[in-house]
Amino acid sequence: MTQLPRVLELEAQREAMKKLGFLVRIWAGEARLLRGPGEWAGLIQTQEVEYKLDGLIMVIEGVGRTKSGGQRFYRHLE
Repeated sequence: MTQLPRVLELEAQREAMKKLGFLVRIWAGEARLLRGPGEWAGLIQTQEVEYKLDGLIMVIEGVGRTKSGGQRFYRHLE
């Protein structure tokens, strides 16, 4: 049977995660992606960073869209 973490350990983890609070926001900018030998793609990249599970984890969601046409290029959750 799995034992649940003690409340004190959870609070220590939340406090440690607060050190990363400067990352929590929406980031945006230009990026370049190498699709293959000499084949570069220009992207507009956004990353939304937020806390989940009452501050115990941080989720980073990124979306890249091509500069030409705004087509969604990829989406990745970490």
